[in-house]
Amino acid sequence: MLTKNKLKKFRIDPSGQVRNSDPEITFESEEDDGDCQHKLKELKLKLKKNLKERDDYLAGWQRAKADLINTQQRFEKHTQEICALANFDLVKNLLPILDSLDKIMEKDSHLKTLREQTISILRSIGLQEILVKLGDKFDHNYHEVVLSKGDGETITEIAQKGYVLNDKVVRPVKVIVE
Repeated sequence: MLTKNKLKKFRIDPSGQVRNSDPEITFESEEDDGDCQHKLKELKLKLKKNLKERDDYLAGWQRAKADLINTQQRFEKHTQEICALANFDLVKNLLPILDSLDKIMEKDSHLKTLREQTISILRSIGLQEILVKLGDKFDHNYHEVVLSKGDGETITEIAQKGYVLNDKVVRPVKVIVE
């Protein structure tokens, strides 16, 4: 037996709620009204379940994406730290050569070019000489006392140059204070 049933169109709003969207639509069906209502209820439940599942998958995907971005950033930072540490050790090992060149240049000025080239290469990776003048006040962050003549903290002599690499002290300036 054919019966007329009323069917409403539904839409899903942004919050995931099922809402009526259009006026009722009439159709003919051989099924009775109770069976249609039961099927409609089942479909609504299935739709809600699928929407929840979609939201769970989306949230999981968003967390995984954030984890990947964080991991990439940590890897990049770690790589930069390793490179800086490698440069630091290299520069620290080269400083005695610079000291030797400075001493030899006092007797033979022909090595000045070699020293200038070496300094230029080291500056390109961030090495800077710690500038200190006689009469400056002692600063434990950049200076190391090798001899103290009295209780003062005034630098009277520079025993050995000091250097920083990218704002990190490679070797402090060795000074005599008075």
